[in-house]
Amino acid sequence: MKTPAKRKAIPQKARQEVFKKYGGRCAYCGKVLSPKGWQLDHLIPVQREKWGKATEFEVENFNNFMPSCRRCNHYKRAHSLETFRRYIEEIPEKLKEGNYIYKVGLDYGLIEEHPKKIVFYFEQWEYENNTDSIV
Repeated sequence: MKTPAKRKAIPQKARQEVFKKYGGRCAYCGKVLSPKGWQLDHLIPVQREKWGKATEFEVENFNNFMPSCRRCNHYKRAHSLETFRRYIEEIPEKLKEGNYIYKVGLDYGLIEEHPKKIVFYFEQWEYENNTDSIV
């Protein structure tokens, strides 16, 4: 049985540049990143066939590398940016569906929902810094 091919390691110097891309903050939530605890995410997900062969959608370049906190990277997984955005916007409804404690918190005013359009940190950063968006 074949084993999946390993992805090429990203050189340390390139990783440092990605870390600095948005001032040492997560590209998605804006949280300050620890120099050792952050993860490199692919904005356009790497899609691989069964045995690790890269498909035409794999993009291994600096513009596709995003500094990410562990939580955002794990929640985004291999989803597109718009799917990730939608998943975040749906969180309050998902919590209401099966979470009794969440509903009690709403009933007692301990939790307030604020539905809003999600704007990722890097989108706001690029807008404020007049840079070309990579999205």
